[in-house]
Amino acid sequence: MKKVNMASPVVNSAASQVTSTAIEFHSDNPGGVLQLWRLAYPIVISMASYTFMQFVSRMFLAWYSPDAIAAIVPAGVLTFSFICFFHGVSSFVNVLVAQYYGSKQYDNMSRTLWSGIYFSLIAGMINLALIPLGSWIINHSYHSETVKVLERQYFIITAMFGGVPILANAFSSYFIGMGRTKITMVINLGGNLLNVLLAYLLIFGKLNLTAIGIKIPELGIVGAAYAMVIANIAMLLAFIYMAFINKKIQDRFCPQKHYLFDYKNFKKLLKYGLPSGVALFLEMTSFTTFVFLIGNVDTVSLAANNIVLSIEMISFMPILGISIANSTLVGQYIGKKRTEISRKVCYSALKLSVSYCLLLGILFVSFSEFFITFFLVGISTGTGVGAAVGGVGAIMIQAKILLKILAVFIFCDAINNTFGSAIKGAGDTRFYMISYVLVAWLVFIPGVIIVLEYLHLSIEYAWLCSILYLSLLALIFFLRFRSGVWLTHKVIEHV
Repeated sequence: MKKVNMASPVVNSAASQVTSTAIEFHSDNPGGVLQLWRLAYPIVISMASYTFMQFVSRMFLAWYSPDAIAAIVPAGVLTFSFICFFHGVSSFVNVLVAQYYGSKQYDNMSRTLWSGIYFSLIAGMINLALIPLGSWIINHSYHSETVKVLERQYFIITAMFGGVPILANAFSSYFIGMGRTKITMVINLGGNLLNVLLAYLLIFGKLNLTAIGIKIPELGIVGAAYAMVIANIAMLLAFIYMAFINKKIQDRFCPQKHYLFDYKNFKKLLKYGLPSGVALFLEMTSFTTFVFLIGNVDTVSLAANNIVLSIEMISFMPILGISIANSTLVGQYIGKKRTEISRKVCYSALKLSVSYCLLLGILFVSFSEFFITFFLVGISTGTGVGAAVGGVGAIMIQAKILLKILAVFIFCDAINNTFGSAIKGAGDTRFYMISYVLVAWLVFIPGVIIVLEYLHLSIEYAWLCSILYLSLLALIFFLRFRSGVWLTHKVIEHV
């Protein structure tokens, strides 16, 4: 998960488009690829901008030092693991708003936004209390002491402001649920550009304000953390402006008039959002465990793995964007009582995401050195990992193998996310949660532990376990989708 002077030009640009960004139901081909794409492409651009920001920030850290790039992925994954449960719950604002939008219950849309706001404020306070636990996890990892120091620095700074992205996500989900995806696109684009700019200035100490006597030194990974925090705050302020000040939103929805706590709506958010949050938490904690287990092998494997994980962001975020659009449009048509089109929406999402992943997989296999080289510039001229193994050769060899495995990984992930997001859009979140519990913690993590700790195989086999994990989830969600049971949930009361 950010903007330059976001309060005026960016927000005003979004405001001027607010009417045209809604995805209305009239269409020559309801639920088809074109209608889904109109809703999805601003989300995909938003996710791609986030991917770009993460990619560039990590590239800066790779240029800065080998230890910094070795620390940023575990620390970043750990930070999100601590907020992902709350993030998953606040994301369900999207589904509720989408269904209310489809059934034209605009007052309930506003009540849902406020339920998301109240939940996010509580989540931010809980996240602060969990910081010591995160530090304990880092301290008890098997990473080198130098890397652990950097991991702690990044984690503590970003976790202190962990409530900000949760709250921003509730606002973003509100706009996405009603189809105003261009608002989120504009805000995210500006925010992520701000993040990249600040990351460069703060990591390398390029912020020199001599006119007022300020010279900020090189901050390394600490600078990357501060850049993330400042950008998140700027993005939140922009969302608040669009929700409560922008005239066109006020004229049609006026969300602030429903600010009083609505127990019934809040309970509904928790009923369906909590399983979604638990599923995301289990997914991320299993992935965090996967990352830290690989860190126990050797430094070269850790460096190669972190480079490939950073590249994986290129594929995952656009897939996630299409999945969010899928869940939203499925929810809108369920709200309109047109469930047959909800099915069609899912297959349209499958066509988009699988086509994208096949193309990207070909690029990863054909031009693997091109992608990896970006992260080896700093290592090739520095000390530490590269020097310890006689150069970058060992990292390059291992990373190329992992990148080819990644090509299969992203294909399985696309199918998993497509059918999973469809059943979530209908409110089938409990089944979604149970599936992640069983597959992540009874198959994926035990498999990785056996491969690395008992059989002492290379990390390539651990990645093969992740492909098995995603394949099983994809099969389970497809069978659930095909059965039609997911459409029997009554999330909202139709009027």
